Amino acid sequence: MNIHKLDIENHSHIIGRQDGITGDSIKANDEVVFCAACQSVFLKDSWKYMSGKHCDQFRTLRFMPEPTPNLIIRNGIKITENVIFEFKNEFLSQINELIKLVVPFAMRNIFLLLASVVIALMWIFIPNDAYNGQKTEYTLFLSVIILFVSHYFKPMWTETRSKEIENLDFINTNSGLKILETGIILGKNFHNYDQIEKITTSKSEKKHKFTIELKDNSKFTKNLSLKNYERTKPFYLALAWTAQFVEVHFQAEDKREQRLLRRIEQNYAGRIFIAESSVIS
Repeated sequence: MNIHKLDIENHSHIIGRQDGITGDSIKANDEVVFCAACQSVFLKDSWKYMSGKHCDQFRTLRFMPEPTPNLIIRNGIKITENVIFEFKNEFLSQINELIKLVVPFAMRNIFLLLASVVIALMWIFIPNDAYNGQKTEYTLFLSVIILFVSHYFKPMWTETRSKEIENLDFINTNSGLKILETGIILGKNFHNYDQIEKITTSKSEKKHKFTIELKDNSKFTKNLSLKNYERTKPFYLALAWTAQFVEVHFQAEDKREQRLLRRIEQNYAGRIFIAESSVIS
């Protein structure tokens, strides 16, 4: 159980909420717990009363929902730029991870793999009656020597290069949405929060329609394939984070998503609007 103690300076967006069980107003210096599934806030004793279970699970948030970013600016130059959320193509991500697994393995064992090819070719092309009918014994003897030499004299550079490859992305898995501290990258365009009038997300089956409306009346839309709740959840939390800068509209039909959005509406300080089972225009 992750317990957080509230103070008036840093947690004013939590203080004043109501405990989900007793209805008591949460005050400064109270010890609270956040359900990891829906981010509901409970007094520590209320969580114990529920036997530490909510939303059919027992996990609690290790962090406290934070409505304001920590952004350091010096002489007009931003020191850090954290990525709040980045949408990636799930299929391409899996392919990319497979490549990053196979290529380093092949590189670390490149001589061993070449030796195995040589042994296979030997077995195929050596006549069955060669070496006085001892083709099998001869091939096995040479195999042992080749495998030993290839393993013993394995070059050191393969280990270094394979580690470098593990940190590379062979495929561009970014599908064109990145939420940053200072704005949103949609496709090839960066939109500063000062330029954005409203953000809208509406869900149709397993696809989310994500729309940015700028203050100059221009509009940009992208369809995101978020196939399950676990992928949708960080997307919603990232948008809730942006609500401190811009107006954010949600449309949700899934019951778990609705519960999450209600907790977001309570716990995050921002302009957040939620509709159920209907698309917001």
